[in-house]
Amino acid sequence: GLVVDPKDPDVVYAASMVHVFESNAERGVFKSLDGGRSWHKILFVNAATGAIDLVMDPSNSRVLYAAMWQAYRRPWKLDDGGPGSGLYKSVDGGSHWRAISRNPGFPSGILGRIGVSVAASDPSVVYAIVQARRGGVFRSDDGGASWKRMNADWELRQRGFYFMTIYTDPRNPDTVYVPQGNALEVSHDGGRSFLQLSTPGPDNHILWINPDDPQVLLEG
Repeated sequence: GLVVDPKDPDVVYAASMVHVFESNAERGVFKSLDGGRSWHKILFVNAATGAIDLVMDPSNSRVLYAAMWQAYRRPWKLDDGGPGSGLYKSVDGGSHWRAISRNPGFPSGILGRIGVSVAASDPSVVYAIVQARRGGVFRSDDGGASWKRMNADWELRQRGFYFMTIYTDPRNPDTVYVPQGNALEVSHDGGRSFLQLSTPGPDNHILWINPDDPQVLLEG
């Protein structure tokens, strides 16, 4: 995914898995200062781990959250998850990062794919949907310093290597959406409970919420 600095359109960040069929050194988070003409790598874990999700704090473009995923395809299987997977935060435009998936409340053990979202109305509220043995929907009220599992429903994270994305309503930090295989799910109580919204079909992968009118959704 791509994230553009709203104050400077020449500053662009990209999350990259690169070649999904092999380990390689061109994985991670990249930054451009010239509108995408040139790039430099700002977050790299290892050659087996790429960046699968990247979001920016809407109130502070120097604050970034990046989800790293150790995964690659083989002709006969998917290698999904490993010690390279994790959630990272930068507060200086990507110059330095710290792993916040080791903070209290986040699931321990081997992690898989992670989706992350920041509440525009209250950027201290961060959501993560995590593929793990004790995974689910997690919420932080302190910018990722600590976490609480809000929902462990398997339906929200089945086939996690396809459907681990999460989106927060820009005006209500307690309203959060999770696209998944059967439906688009929405919670109005901070992730504790979800209900299904009717969509034109299955395989729901991505969502855009109009920041000027959160009743308007674009769903892929």
